[in-house]
Amino acid sequence: MISVIVPTIDGRESYLQECLASYAAHTDDYEVIVVPNKPSCGLAWTEGAGLAVGSHIHFSADDLQPHAGWAVAALDVVERGFIPAPRILNTDGSLQSCGGDEAWEREQPTGSKAGFSRIPFLSREQWERIQVSVQGFLVDAHYYTDNAISFAARRAGIEVGVHREFLFTHHLASVGRGAGTSWTQRMQEDHYRYSKWVRGL
Repeated sequence: MISVIVPTIDGRESYLQECLASYAAHTDDYEVIVVPNKPSCGLAWTEGAGLAVGSHIHFSADDLQPHAGWAVAALDVVERGFIPAPRILNTDGSLQSCGGDEAWEREQPTGSKAGFSRIPFLSREQWERIQVSVQGFLVDAHYYTDNAISFAARRAGIEVGVHREFLFTHHLASVGRGAGTSWTQRMQEDHYRYSKWVRGL
């Protein structure tokens, strides 16, 4: 079973509804854990992971919609010993990213190395290998949470690999984007936190 963890906040109900409907349409064996109104995405992911009972843990968001085949692709990458990096589309269908932040296509094959996974998906065993090292950062961070999970995974010997069918649409909901401050300020603060956390490992 896949445990899907979805942070959300007030004002994003329509995005959440579409997100949950997409998971229901494209996922067979799963539970969904909605974590409302936490001050950061990382804290919501951490609390959700503590409630998860699935053999795999998927850290999502309320403005994401998975496409058909997403779970099969993710499981395939994990079985090969990687964690999957997604291909992400904008609302209009254009490419947002593929295996990182850049809007350019990375080639398959399954397990083609990527910088980080923007929508982390791990087996429980993989999560247990990295959770202690990453949870201290996740508690306070809203952004760079996916970077931190990917960095901790690589330090544990788990590479990040692209699978183009690990596919999502990201609607970039504006409500709450800065988690209590401006988007730019929060990104700067969390980048500082992330850099300090990496140096401390």
